[in-house]
Amino acid sequence: MQEEICKEKFKNIGEKLNQNSKAIIKISESTDKLENWKCATEVEIRNLVKQIKDLVATMRLFIKGIGGVMLLFIGFFIWYVQSL
Repeated sequence: MQEEICKEKFKNIGEKLNQNSKAIIKISESTDKLENWKCATEVEIRNLVKQIKDLVATMRLFIKGIGGVMLLFIGFFIWYVQSL
């Protein structure tokens, strides 16, 4: 009788171990997928940051150009008024 109970408990423990092992494998696969997604996201963020830096540099250049043109027109206007 005692031996049958031990065998039954050992069988139950084996089944639970298999269930837990499958769950651990699924969790491991999910973790791998999340790590891959994280790496891809980091690359995309780096690319976006680079594009934003380039855009800001272009905007600064454009603003400086507009400022230069405005100064040129102001200088021309002052010269024109003085020449009258």
